[in-house]
Amino acid sequence: MKTLKKLIVVFCLLAPSVTMAQSKSFDQLYNEYSGKKGASTVMMSGDMINISGKGGSPDTKLKGMKIISLEKSLTVGTADINRLRDEAIALASGTGYKLIMDVRDDDEIVKIYARNTGKQGVMNGVVIITAENDEVSVIFIEGEIDSRDINRIRHTNDD
Repeated sequence: MKTLKKLIVVFCLLAPSVTMAQSKSFDQLYNEYSGKKGASTVMMSGDMINISGKGGSPDTKLKGMKIISLEKSLTVGTADINRLRDEAIALASGTGYKLIMDVRDDDEIVKIYARNTGKQGVMNGVVIITAENDEVSVIFIEGEIDSRDINRIRHTNDD
């Protein structure tokens, strides 16, 4: 599990190297859950992420990152968790993203989708979905991510 969580952190730190927008359907999904009882949502603009300066090239122009998270509670049931997971997978699969990583460990899954830009070593947007029986998180990173940035972040987090 420690490796899975580290992988998620690495991809979250990739956000400063992101520069192009994703499909509006991800924005619609985010807007649907934003403000919904029992849902946690986070939106970070490119300006905010670039201020942090973690991992990306100094000349990156980030569009942003959005996170939706549901945890089982009195207001959120298993059906809600499964619905968000299934909607996110369907959006990623149906909007040109390719599954690049699929990890299953007991009841935990991690799926990472990316779009290919046609340039070697560059992804055009990333969707990360993590789910367990009692919680789900969906992370949308908008834009281009260079493999050099991935390697730089990966080596930074080896400490």
